[in-house]
Amino acid sequence: MMAKNIHELVEGFVSQALLLEKIRSSTFDLGVFKGLKSQAGRLKYASDNLQALSTSEDGSSRLVYLLSSKKVLKVARLNLKAPETFKRGIAQNQAEIENTKLIPNLVTKIFDQAPDQSWIVSELVRPLKNDKEFQALLGFRFDSLMMFFHDAYKDKFDVEKFNLHFKGAPSVYNDLLRMEAWEAFPDVLATLKNPEKGLHPGDFSVLSHWGKTADGRVVLLDSGATYEVLTNHYGLYGEDIFDV
Repeated sequence: MMAKNIHELVEGFVSQALLLEKIRSSTFDLGVFKGLKSQAGRLKYASDNLQALSTSEDGSSRLVYLLSSKKVLKVARLNLKAPETFKRGIAQNQAEIENTKLIPNLVTKIFDQAPDQSWIVSELVRPLKNDKEFQALLGFRFDSLMMFFHDAYKDKFDVEKFNLHFKGAPSVYNDLLRMEAWEAFPDVLATLKNPEKGLHPGDFSVLSHWGKTADGRVVLLDSGATYEVLTNHYGLYGEDIFDV
């Protein structure tokens, strides 16, 4: 799962010209990285030559490195005291790869991957700062999106019923109309309707989980925590946070 401080680290590092200079002069070579025979060797090489956006102390199953001004490298961690960590990291990488096929407008692009998915290269995403920025980019408020998630669960994703329910509240209703025009909206519905492989709604409900890509798309920073991953690798069953 994503390190809890990664959002702040990404935003802070990417905004610094000094770091961009480090990127340009980096000694990291992806070809060399790919040629290394062990995961331990790959992790050491990445740690020695790239800026880390997460650390082993963060509790994540993956370590994330800034590869360029547009890309990050996500590598499954090794932990001798908790060997399941490596499997969890691979599972999250696999989930991100699968989501680029299932919900491509909602997640980051994958540019490269290991044959065993022990590492992937994906888009660098700058976390959104606040609801004002979210609304400026998408045309509707984040709170309205959360309201839709809550009521969509109750009404079993009946968008028409949701429309009728909020027609008397012009601000929410107008937001919904804009939401329905969002290119990623069908992907939102698709993942919410898929309890086995879909994303946990908790990933949607935190504004800092959303970000802006270099080409201006608004996507989720990390799509590795699917119901399947949480169930099979963390012993969680993705209880419904909207079940109130």
